[in-house]
Order: sequence, then structure tokens, then C-alpha cells
Amino acid sequence: MARISTYTEVAPHADDLILGSDMGSLKATKNFKVSSLVALCPQGTVTSVALTAPSAFSVAGSPITSAGTIAITGAGSTAQFVDGTGALQNISSIVGNQTLAQTIAVGNTTSGTDISVSAGDDLLMTDSSKIIMDSDFKIYKGIDNHSHIEETGAGDLMLKSNNEVEIASGIMGEHFARFTKDAGVQLFHDNVKKFETTSNNIKVVGVAAHADNSAALAAGLTAGELYRTGDILKIVH
Repeated sequence: MARISTYTEVAPHADDLILGSDMGSLKATKNFKVSSLVALCPQGTVTSVALTAPSAFSVAGSPITSAGTIAITGAGSTAQFVDGTGALQNISSIVGNQTLAQTIAVGNTTSGTDISVSAGDDLLMTDSSKIIMDSDFKIYKGIDNHSHIEETGAGDLMLKSNNEVEIASGIMGEHFARFTKDAGVQLFHDNVKKFETTSNNIKVVGVAAHADNSAALAAGLTAGELYRTGDILKIVH
């Protein structure tokens, strides 16, 4: 219902549209009052107010049903911090004496930073661990209990040295082979040199002397092995 009134006070109903005017007076202005307007507004009562927070915080006093105080305190310790999700994380996982597992849990790339191993420290790995580069070069210990250096890609596997490459057993053990820059190649049997290259040719070292093939066989040589008669090099047959 629309109501146009010139009364100084109007008591509206819920469906009234009230238009006020001061034309009932010759005065320039006139007071206009709408009474009981509060009764027309939707009203209600808040019976409970609650507050929640991420796991890094503890909330006490929630919910409030009449009057009270909601308190928020930290749920962690001084050795922890709150991450972007509102969860607690250990500071040791970022700084301090963190383990490698804790560091990798934060991020498993070095982002251009080298890993330095201090003097006297070792990089220890288990039998099932591998060093893998670009998926096709691997250094590992196999299930056959042998150690492997493996190149499975299109490239070659190259051993380089500016002086000498030597293959031997253990620390200062028996020699297997020796490859020397600008010199030659030496091959050993039971730590005794048997073959080497020279600038002009090859040299077979330690060839036994026998009168003939029968004598070489009698001495224990087998077919394909070398012996010499005087200055003549022969093959056992």
C-alpha cells in the first residue's frame, strides 16, 4: 500500500510505501516522523560465534554463546615456523644441522649450487644405490657383487689422464695394465710384464727359449703360446 501523508507522525504497516510532504503548511520546512520503524526490520539473535584456525594455532574459548573471549595461541615450539599453508615445520629442515633427508624434503635440486664435501669426509652409499648422470651413465654395484661403470647411450666411455692410466688390484696392488702418455702400453700377467708397445714396434717380454716345438710342449707350453729358438720367435703348434 502506498501512503501519502502530510501528518507530522505516521505509523506505517509492513507493506507501506511512505512518501512525506510538508505541503500542509505554508512554512518552508516541516518535521516528519515515522514511528515504529524498528518493527518493520528483520531481526534475530546470534546464539553462537566460533573461530577456527590452521593447525599451527590453538583456539581457546570458541564458540562464544553469550559473552566471552576467543584466544589464539601458537601450537608449536620455538624450533618451528608456520609455512604458507598454516602448518608447522621444523626450522632444522631449512637451516642448522639438518640431515640430507630433511634438506631433500624441502627441495631435491641444488639450483646451481655445488655440493662440497669437507676434507676427511666421505660420501657413503649402500649396495643398491647408484650414481646416475643423464640416465645413460651409471656407476653402481650390481646384484652380481661386481662394481660397474656403464655407458648405455650413444656416446663413448672414455678414461682420460694427462699422464698415465693404470689398472691395478687394490691400493698399490698388482699391475694389470699401464697406459702412459707419449710412451707405451704395458700388459702384465701375475704382476709380471709380458707385452709392451714401443715407438717402433711391439715387444713380447719373458719369452722362454726352447730348442724346438717338442721341447716347448714338453716344458708345458700349449698351442698358440710363444717361444724362441735363438733369435727366432716361434709359436707352439
